Amino acid sequence: MRDRIAAGVRVRRRELFLELNHDTARTALVLGSGRSGTTWVAEAIARRYGSRLMFEPFHPRLGALAAEPRLLAPPAAGEPAAAAIGRVLAGRARSVHIDQLPVARLPRSRVVKDVHASNLLPWFRAAYPAMPVVYVVRHPVAASLSRLESGVFYGLGDYLETPGGRAEAERSPVARWLPLYDRRRRDAEPLIRLVAEWCIENAYPLGELERTGDEPTFYERVVADPVAELERLGERCAPALGAAAKPPPSAEEARRPSAMDWRGGAAAARRSGEWQRHLDRWTEEVPEALAGRCREVVAEFGLDGLYEGGALPAAR
Repeated sequence: MRDRIAAGVRVRRRELFLELNHDTARTALVLGSGRSGTTWVAEAIARRYGSRLMFEPFHPRLGALAAEPRLLAPPAAGEPAAAAIGRVLAGRARSVHIDQLPVARLPRSRVVKDVHASNLLPWFRAAYPAMPVVYVVRHPVAASLSRLESGVFYGLGDYLETPGGRAEAERSPVARWLPLYDRRRRDAEPLIRLVAEWCIENAYPLGELERTGDEPTFYERVVADPVAELERLGERCAPALGAAAKPPPSAEEARRPSAMDWRGGAAAARRSGEWQRHLDRWTEEVPEALAGRCREVVAEFGLDGLYEGGALPAAR
């Protein structure tokens, strides 16, 4: 009974906030694949600006668009999906799922963090051109291994298994990669399947970023120099989130582990100071032959230029 009461209190505490501004111009968007550090980055930005953190409102099952997610085919202006997305970006959606990571009690702005809507990046840019977008990228093998270790994770691959999700994919820009994805998703090795899922999540939006000359935010660079990277991201988001930012975070605060640090890897690295080992962990745990096969998959999708041979992003 005590546990049930405590759980109820935690839920009610998450609901105790009052949003003071519903203008979509007061919203920043954090996108990327699951287990890529999106929550950590979004938490840091939201803390600095006293913003509401909306957690994965576009989740196909738990989010605010559950009846009409439209995560691949760009929504047309005026259709229900576009209107529902607008309500989310205005902060007019609340649920236990969306508000599970409370940051501010009287927020005047929002940080919307999601790992399911990355392929809508070009649509977000066209519909809300002034909205700051932070696109987080982590090494595909590292992100996929973390997803595999988490045990239960609903990613874009699960969405593509639904009739509606598959139909969307076939009439969306993602369609060009579906034959590659389908072939690799039949692989007997689960890590290969998850790397293919990472690729189908990122191939289109990363191509659009390259076309427009925008730079993604690499998780590894934020880990290596969190103060400078979070300061840079804060400056990018400041026009939307407001000028009343807190001072730049200290190194200790910047490396505060995410609420999604399920396995405690970031917390352990924070105690030991061995951040490079934290980034390199997957290179020790994934056999080289399997890592080579993963790199082949990434190359097939044209994404092999993001990272050099090891765990760090290529110099740019």
